[in-house]
Amino acid sequence: MDQKVGMLAQENLSLEEISVFLDLLRATKKTTAYDILYYILAEEFLIVLDSLEGESLRIPSRDETLKLIDYAKIHTFLNEHRENPHAIKDAADRFQRRTQSITRIEKKVQELLEEADLSDNET
Repeated sequence: MDQKVGMLAQENLSLEEISVFLDLLRATKKTTAYDILYYILAEEFLIVLDSLEGESLRIPSRDETLKLIDYAKIHTFLNEHRENPHAIKDAADRFQRRTQSITRIEKKVQELLEEADLSDNET
């Protein structure tokens, strides 16, 4: 981990300084996302900026987020019931999907999880 991480947390900004800082972020980064982060994180805001410095984040659409949540629920259900020979059918019933859809989703989740593991090992 970068030894500089944590330096921003030592900054002690007044409300006026924070307001100007957010205005500067909005102007230079052409987004109001930092205002939202500050609203949610308050005093943790600078720690998050420091921890993620230099990273680019792409926030998924609501539809993509809901799809991934659904995938996570299906995968978790199957994982919890892996000893059950009828787990795919049970998942299809529970999540109101065809068994082929459950199988396809589980295959996709496995591929994505393997991909995430590989990228974690590269860092």
